[in-house]
Amino acid sequence: MKSKLAILFFLLVFLFSTVSSEAYVSKPDRSEVIEEISKVTGLTNDAVSLALKDSPKLLDTFSDVVTTIKIVNLLSEVKDEDAAAEVFDYSAEKVLDKVLPPNVNLFIKGLKVYKTSLELYRDYVFIPKLDNQIYERYRETRLQNFKRDLSKDALEEAYTIATMGHNSKFPNRNYYAVVNKMYEDYIKAKGYNNNLMDEKMKRKLWNQVQEFWMYRMEARFIKEMVQSGQQDIINHIWNQYSIQLNQLKAKAKNTKNELSKAQENKKQDNSQEKQDNVKNKQDNSQQKAEMNQLQKIFEAQFSKDGKLTYSKPWQYDNKSGCYTFSYCYVGSLGDKWCWDNVCITPGQAKEILKRGSWK
Repeated sequence: MKSKLAILFFLLVFLFSTVSSEAYVSKPDRSEVIEEISKVTGLTNDAVSLALKDSPKLLDTFSDVVTTIKIVNLLSEVKDEDAAAEVFDYSAEKVLDKVLPPNVNLFIKGLKVYKTSLELYRDYVFIPKLDNQIYERYRETRLQNFKRDLSKDALEEAYTIATMGHNSKFPNRNYYAVVNKMYEDYIKAKGYNNNLMDEKMKRKLWNQVQEFWMYRMEARFIKEMVQSGQQDIINHIWNQYSIQLNQLKAKAKNTKNELSKAQENKKQDNSQEKQDNVKNKQDNSQQKAEMNQLQKIFEAQFSKDGKLTYSKPWQYDNKSGCYTFSYCYVGSLGDKWCWDNVCITPGQAKEILKRGSWK
């Protein structure tokens, strides 16, 4: 029975999620959809988010699913049959024949009949509470025929048994007293003259009042069925989208592999960068040490008999790849010469350091 209920109500709530849900349930935002998918798949929110990043169609599909589930929850939480009936909008009728099988169509259209008649009668007459004992008989019968029949005949059978009793030949007096009063009050409120009404019109109005009560019991029955099978229905909804869920899981897996690869490459790049930085520091330290030695040798040799000044200090030029500086020398005899951008290559530097002399 649960399986049949799940199938029926999946069709039911999916219909309203795509047609009339926005009047009652707000469209879920992206974060809400991701959160629900995460719960179902066991994937992290980040994994789901990345998998949906380049799949707007898949996101739209799951957005409809989450909206549908919100409607199931709404139907489960409403307090009575009147509130349940309000969930079903007139616009749903436009696609009923295309979406639902014929027997389920009758079942769903019954809810629309109740919603319509509820709006009609409560504008004219006071509507008393539904008798619980009569409803319990209706519910008991519907639970039995619900397994085999979703037609209007099944509703009428349950209604007759509920109001007459299984073996009774006479109607429930209390119930028909209520129905008769409602019928009379309705005729009076509409301004009809009972003496001028023909039998056909009387029968039509009487049948409408009876159908109102029948579909009122059916609306409560539907509400209870959704409430009792809420989680089964939600599970069934997700099962209908197992292919899409598997697609998302596959995308999440590929994305995870790509992320892992990217993270590994980044880790390697960071490691290489770290090594390069260490090497650069070592090279810079070595260059600085060599440059200091070269400068000492140069100054020791050229400052013995004169005065040495720098117009450009010693430094290592990465672009030219050499030690460079600019200087002027004034000898003891007044001789003077200046050199700009002296370039000492690493090879020359090694020779000078090896000899310990500039020349």
